[in-house]
Amino acid sequence: MQYLRNCWYMVGWAKDFAVGELAPLVLGNERLVVYRGASGLLAALEDRCPHRLAPLSAGCLEHDNIRCLYHGLKFAPDGRCVQIPGQAAIPATVAARSFPIVEMHSAAWVWMGKKSNADPALIPDFVGIEHPDWQMLPGRMDYNASYTLINANLLDLSHVPYVHRNSFGGGEELNPEAGAAFTMAEPTIETLDRGLRMTTVQKSTPTGALFRNEVGPVTDMWTTNDFLVPGIFLLTMEFFAPGAIDRAGGQRPTETPLHRNFSCQAVTPLTDRTSRYFYAFGPWPQSKMSAETFAKISEIAFAEDKAMINAQQQVIDSAAAVRPKLLHMDKMNSKFDSIMRRLLAADAAEDGAVAHSLTAAVE
Repeated sequence: MQYLRNCWYMVGWAKDFAVGELAPLVLGNERLVVYRGASGLLAALEDRCPHRLAPLSAGCLEHDNIRCLYHGLKFAPDGRCVQIPGQAAIPATVAARSFPIVEMHSAAWVWMGKKSNADPALIPDFVGIEHPDWQMLPGRMDYNASYTLINANLLDLSHVPYVHRNSFGGGEELNPEAGAAFTMAEPTIETLDRGLRMTTVQKSTPTGALFRNEVGPVTDMWTTNDFLVPGIFLLTMEFFAPGAIDRAGGQRPTETPLHRNFSCQAVTPLTDRTSRYFYAFGPWPQSKMSAETFAKISEIAFAEDKAMINAQQQVIDSAAAVRPKLLHMDKMNSKFDSIMRRLLAADAAEDGAVAHSLTAAVE
């Protein structure tokens, strides 16, 4: 599988990386070790000593440096070898590959592509779990499935009334009409440079069981979600008194909402058939519902997704030649696939240009 390299991948919540601990991980089939040195700064290196290819994650930290415990070579956070026991000269080629890593929005982000392209401004406005506008607790799940299947699930919310009957559906009976409403809704879709923005407007709609006690039986809903490469999902749901959207002339109401909630989610490919899913979901501070309530609901809901997607991957692997039949509800997926193809082609063109320049230099 081809992975987008010139982008930021979430590799963990910032709190997951304690000072002095080595955290090995796999990202897009590549072995990395992430650590927070004594200075408090994060570093990300290829988890491979260039000498005898032992894992650096089996080593130890010395202030901000990492020492391989096979033959004692020591490496700085930028991958330079700074000590070879018993040898004064240090060849420049004896270096561990390093990756740009940034701590932002309560999370750690690694750039897998060309270092000069690693612009922190390309990290989406993930908000994170410490933002004062929201009450959110962090979560994480590991899947035995391709990250592309998780992305596809997040791009198509028509599955909500079916997969999430015991969570976001509030334990309600299966309602095909509700499912049709999700499927046939015509959201406004805006194409961004590195993703999509979908705005869904629902006027005088029955309130789901999860929010009914706080909002009432009928509400106007204004829902916005951004889906950005490589798999970043940002969802804001706002509930207004019935008629608020009409009173605003069809625009987002300026009236005070009855309720607001937000979810930030990131899908990270580990290997071709394993993925890591980070999420947080919670209300605004004025809510009667607590962050803990939202965390429990989201844990149930995302476990429902996980069970379906892991099973889907097994079916796909059992009949690799069978292709899915796409429907109207898949339009967001189709648009996002086009964006990914464009960016992957740009990656490949850049890699080809680098290879050409290296060949020319040799010749």
